[in-house]
Amino acid sequence: MFRKICFIFCLVACSSFAQTKNCEEYKIGEFVYPDNPNKVSVRKNTIQESYNNGKLEMQWKITWINDCTYEMVCQKVFNPSIPIKIGDRIVTTIIETDAKCYKFTYVVYNEFYPNGFVSPEPGKMCRK
Repeated sequence: MFRKICFIFCLVACSSFAQTKNCEEYKIGEFVYPDNPNKVSVRKNTIQESYNNGKLEMQWKITWINDCTYEMVCQKVFNPSIPIKIGDRIVTTIIETDAKCYKFTYVVYNEFYPNGFVSPEPGKMCRK
């Protein structure tokens, strides 16, 4: 009986320290990359606009696959020097959240990586 009580106590204690993700808070808003605050993404419902130094560079269609994973498909490119083309896709998975920021992994699908290129390390975005 004592072992069962200890086991239940340990289980409850461990689960209370588990970090929960609240991805819902990041479906709409203005976000920046902490390492590059000149790059801003504005996400509203099913559209995301990507800005660099205040200039619109790309527009993406957003489809949420589940609570913490979404797919972006490039709809428009306003800066021809960017190596992204209309139809390129990025699948992003939010892996960690806190009060202001989230960490994510992503897979890029384009003509060079039709089977996908997996990000070598997580990215991070924060509310502006």
